[in-house]
Amino acid sequence: MNRPGRAALAGVTGVALLLGAGATFALWNASGVLDHDHLHLGALSVEASELQWLDRSADLSDAQAIDLTEFRLVPGDTIEGLGTVTVLLDGETLRANLALDDGAHLPDFIAWEVRFADDAGVIDNNSILQHSGELDVIVRIEFPLSLPAHQRYQAEVFDLTSLVVNLDQTID
Repeated sequence: MNRPGRAALAGVTGVALLLGAGATFALWNASGVLDHDHLHLGALSVEASELQWLDRSADLSDAQAIDLTEFRLVPGDTIEGLGTVTVLLDGETLRANLALDDGAHLPDFIAWEVRFADDAGVIDNNSILQHSGELDVIVRIEFPLSLPAHQRYQAEVFDLTSLVVNLDQTID
């Protein structure tokens, strides 16, 4: 092949290589990052302390600390579990529903309620939270004095370890 033919073949081959590799004929090029920040994801968590139990029955002049593993609830008794719940809501618009799940499946005749409180006051079960913090929690359980004949429970055991505090994100 003659010299002009080889030069033409080399030129065509060079152009094909440039186009195949995605390059341009530009001698200079530059690029820039649009944003120099990082994306940070939020977080949602709840941590509950162990409850300290008190017997607050009407026949007592003062509340008495009890060990729930040894205590036997009888008709007329009222007990309260006191503890704390630490809530983390890390996000600009993060809101969450705070609720206690009755995993213990207490019978209908045993009245129970849960209350949460912070520095601003009482927060009801199933309340929407908008900020992190530590909340006091009170679980109150009452065994009524009178029961219908078909509800004469004795020596039953109800597992309170399945009382679970849930924190679920909500979208307004």
